[in-house]
Amino acid sequence: MALPIITADQTLLVQAIIVYLYADPGLGKSSMGFTAEKAISFDFDRGAHRTGELRRGAVVQVQQWSDVANLTPQDLAPYKTVVIDTVGAMLECIKTHLLLTANNRQKDGSLKLKAQGLANQTFKQYINTLISLGKDVVFIAHASEDQNGDQIIYRPDLGGKNRNELYRIADVMGYLTTVTTGEGKNARVINFKPSPTHHAKNSGALGGETGEVWVPDLKAH
Repeated sequence: MALPIITADQTLLVQAIIVYLYADPGLGKSSMGFTAEKAISFDFDRGAHRTGELRRGAVVQVQQWSDVANLTPQDLAPYKTVVIDTVGAMLECIKTHLLLTANNRQKDGSLKLKAQGLANQTFKQYINTLISLGKDVVFIAHASEDQNGDQIIYRPDLGGKNRNELYRIADVMGYLTTVTTGEGKNARVINFKPSPTHHAKNSGALGGETGEVWVPDLKAH
């Protein structure tokens, strides 16, 4: 069998794009998710209703993990993009599901270490399933602050092994924040360029040299 070698002059086929977007509360993370192509949002945070008129895609109002796990490829066929809102709440949902099994619980009711590993594995397997179906995936997360001396560093609010896993698989990762324009107005901008002040990733070269993508008024676009 011939090896599937792709030469330097041939185009690489990208079957799925992975986007990781994080921001402080109230900046429109969920609304941004609905701007993706043929989006369906898995509303783990139960906040899709707050997008109002900007809810431009379908929503799964997740009450329990089975609401997502039982979706079939046929259910997802009409959609190109799956929005995970938020990724931290998704992991908590998986852990809550595993707590229903007595063997996964410690005496104090928390997850056993082995079950925590199972939660991480369940998360990875499901994301790999979406990618295998050719779905673009948008992970939404809240922003968290780390302190390095006098420097504040913003990063997605996600801990454990899954934080590194998402850093690895994301094609782009951006920090959505607000800036003051020269006219003294507030504007939203997504920073995709890594910086000492925030975590980011920009293999798509978004925003040119600065890595900044200015967010337009979504009600007008």
